Amino acid sequence: HRDLHSFPTRRSSDLIRGAGDPKRPWREWLLENTVRYRKALLVYPDLVPTLMSRHPLQIGTEEHERAVQLLERQGVPPEIIMPLFDGLEALACGSALYDSAAANHDRAEAWRDDFPALYRVSTAVGLTPDEAFERAARGLIDGLAGPGV
Repeated sequence: HRDLHSFPTRRSSDLIRGAGDPKRPWREWLLENTVRYRKALLVYPDLVPTLMSRHPLQIGTEEHERAVQLLERQGVPPEIIMPLFDGLEALACGSALYDSAAANHDRAEAWRDDFPALYRVSTAVGLTPDEAFERAARGLIDGLAGPGV
């Protein structure tokens, strides 16, 4: 059984990796960190509710502090930094929970007879869950930041 005590160290190292290079565009390193975080959560999906009950950003606080400092140095407006962190945290946690549950269910087959439109689109998916998550995370970053930041 995986426990919460083994997870924070992994999460902490995942969150900060890549964030220390001020020459890299902030959108790219933040996206990469979020993708890595989701991958760690997919290994430990049963811990997501525990993480959420402790307020999400309470684990890895030192890494978040360094990330905020770098984001500010890179010109990210302070008023969007917490919405970025909160939104990306929610997206990663929700995605990990959903993808873990969906992996154990063949929804297309369940919909075949009674829900033909859902069946049709569920068998025509053109993205992997990883690709869809990365696009969603990039969209959240771009949507909150707007052009030119």
